[in-house]
Amino acid sequence: SEERDQGATVFLREIQDLYKHILEDCALGMVDRLADGCLDTDAQNLLSSLKGHITDMHPEVLKAHRLPWSRDLVNPK
Repeated sequence: SEERDQGATVFLREIQDLYKHILEDCALGMVDRLADGCLDTDAQNLLSSLKGHITDMHPEVLKAHRLPWSRDLVNPK
């Protein structure tokens, strides 16, 4: 059917060990922050929930792209 011909692929970028580096200055652009600079935990929780929902509901469209932590990920040369 026409509906089956339409689709999407969802790419999720997962940075290994991000939480070990989350408070470093170079990681600021990688996570949501509040105006005072603190980590926006509500935004982080919502993003995790969304990723989990997509994974649970549509695993066939999910492509996870896992990257090792590197300062170059957030400050490309």
